[in-house]
Amino acid sequence: MSIRSMTGFARARRSSAAGEAIATVKSVNHRALDLHLHLAAELESLEPKVRDLARKHTQRGHVDIRLSFTPAHSEGTITFNKALFETWLATFDVASMEYNVNSTPDLNQALRIQGMLSAPREADLPEEVEAVALGALEEALAAHAAFRIREARNLLI
Repeated sequence: MSIRSMTGFARARRSSAAGEAIATVKSVNHRALDLHLHLAAELESLEPKVRDLARKHTQRGHVDIRLSFTPAHSEGTITFNKALFETWLATFDVASMEYNVNSTPDLNQALRIQGMLSAPREADLPEEVEAVALGALEEALAAHAAFRIREARNLLI
C-alpha cells in the first residue's frame, strides 16, 4: 500500500455521439470520507453509482466531485419559457418603478436565466450518456488517486 496525500485534483473529459462529459475531482484532508457531489440535472439519477465509484477509489478526505454533460447538438427544437419570461419582465418593471431605477430589460440577460431556454429532455437517461459520464468520472478518480500518490512522494522528499 502506497502513501497518499489527502490533497488532490484531477479532471477528465469523455466524448461520444451523444455529447461530452466532464468530471472534476478535488480533495482536502478530512478524517473520514466526506463526499460532496455536484451533478448536472440530467445526471442526478447517477448519484448512487457516482458514490460507489468514489468509495472504490477514495477512503478518506473531503472530496468534491463535479460531473457535467453537454449534449451534442440535436435536430430537436428549443423551447422558450414564455411564462418565465413574462414573470421576469413584470418583476423587472415593478423593481424599476419601486426603486426608481431608469433601465430597460435586456433580452440577452433574460435568455441567460436558467430555464428560459431548454431542449427537449428524455425521461430516462440514455445508456450512452451514462457510460460517457461514468467513464469520465472513473478516469478522473484514477487520475486523482495518482495525483495523491505523487503529492505524498513530494511531501516525503
